[in-house]
Amino acid sequence: MPKVIWVLVSCQTEREARQIGKAVLAQRLAACAKSLDQEDTWYFWPARAAHLTHQDGGALLVLETLAPKYRAIAALVRKLHSDKLPSVGYLEIKGTSKELLAWIRESLRPAS
Repeated sequence: MPKVIWVLVSCQTEREARQIGKAVLAQRLAACAKSLDQEDTWYFWPARAAHLTHQDGGALLVLETLAPKYRAIAALVRKLHSDKLPSVGYLEIKGTSKELLAWIRESLRPAS
């Protein structure tokens, strides 16, 4: 049985999250896309910088899909994302119902 995963993508803006989410859905790589507003983000850039970089806003994009779709999603994210090094990864979601798995599978099939 394929694993249900959530692909997580940190986006610069809500608009970027919507654009990437819609592109992933249009290719039927995910069954659902959720965009969560981020208030603040802190990080080191470049990696060895002496001080933190702060960014207001942004969004976390959550894509609900099956594990075999991850590579194609990651490639599309890298193509569309504004960052040189986009943050994209996934979490396995355990304990989902058979009904949810069936809905995800059906959603990933091409429209008839």
